[in-house]
Amino acid sequence: MDYRIGALWIGERLSFIEQLCLKSFVDAGQNVSLYTYGPVENVPDGVKVADASDVLAMDKVIRHTRTGSPAPQADRFRYHLLAQEDRMIWADTDAYCVRPFASKSGHFHGWESPHHVNNGILGLPPDSETLRELIEFTSDEFAIPEWLSSAEQDRLKAARDAGSPVSVGDQQWGAWGPKALTHFLHKSGEIRHSLPREALYPISFKNRAALVKPGRGAERFITPETYSIHFYGRRMRNRIADEGGVPDETSLIGRLLKKHGITPSDAPLPAAKVQAGPLPVDARRGRGVLNLTDIADELGSDRGALRHRFTELYQMLFHPIRERNLTIALVGLDGGAGVEAPDNWQDIARSTIRMWRQYFPNAHFVAIDRPAAPPENCENVDYSSVSLYQGCFKMTQLWILGTA
Repeated sequence: MDYRIGALWIGERLSFIEQLCLKSFVDAGQNVSLYTYGPVENVPDGVKVADASDVLAMDKVIRHTRTGSPAPQADRFRYHLLAQEDRMIWADTDAYCVRPFASKSGHFHGWESPHHVNNGILGLPPDSETLRELIEFTSDEFAIPEWLSSAEQDRLKAARDAGSPVSVGDQQWGAWGPKALTHFLHKSGEIRHSLPREALYPISFKNRAALVKPGRGAERFITPETYSIHFYGRRMRNRIADEGGVPDETSLIGRLLKKHGITPSDAPLPAAKVQAGPLPVDARRGRGVLNLTDIADELGSDRGALRHRFTELYQMLFHPIRERNLTIALVGLDGGAGVEAPDNWQDIARSTIRMWRQYFPNAHFVAIDRPAAPPENCENVDYSSVSLYQGCFKMTQLWILGTA
């Protein structure tokens, strides 16, 4: 079946990044509609402009407070669009089309990491249970995500009951996006339709610098199974702006601009904002220094930019000593501070230890905690540099993981 492509732009003009992505679908022979709430400049030829109000009326733009991104608004919009339009696949304006999108089942979504399915490319059939749940969930700006830990849900409920409900804009990044989609796909069983990472997100967030590095290094990530490449728009625009406003002509993005006849000077990137004081964590990423926040975000840890942002302080303190031969005790892995799955002790232990193991390559770790109940099988937490005892035993009210 032939599928149409739908996208949304909230703003007055497109840059050459959005032009390139939209034009890639046109050049692949797909019918593309760009939905807007007002006039937009620099729309490529072949892209149909449609009134977004016909899909979802908007009295205000719901933005993510920390980043200023209208992502929550775009998340809600795409779910309504898919429910109203037959044979439609959503594509973010930072998604590049490698080959035409199509689906026999109506499902078209894929894993971005081992932990989540991204909604940057999304097709769901009109009768999808996941789609119904997403529309219902995003109808309330102050809805409390049911996948959060009981402690975090209690915090949000207390704020709501006190008359200060927490908007989605002040919740975790992706609360209406990848986190919601992944949760409801699992809940409905439709997760079985999700494509592998190489299909829609072959170049991960961690490896995104490959998109603008000179040469052909980025091609190693792309396979015959690849439909799309995600450009990580806001961060990629900032990076290119910081490096002169135009990508190297030998980089992947530079070569794709030439292929599709896009001239960057005709649709330049927005002027970079002048930063006062130290660079924010987003601006520090990808500049040759291993950053703990990058690792935490890649693994889906709430210690990073996804929620608590503890890693910003840890990076400053620990980077000078990260390659030393250290013995490190990790005290408190049971989720009491609000991690997303406090009952899943062993998975949380693995994720947290994995984050620190990547950051401290020469360290030896001892993990200590007091879960609600002892792990049934401690030896499943198997890392060569993590102490594992034979079984688990109680010691001063703490459960110890280690080897003899």
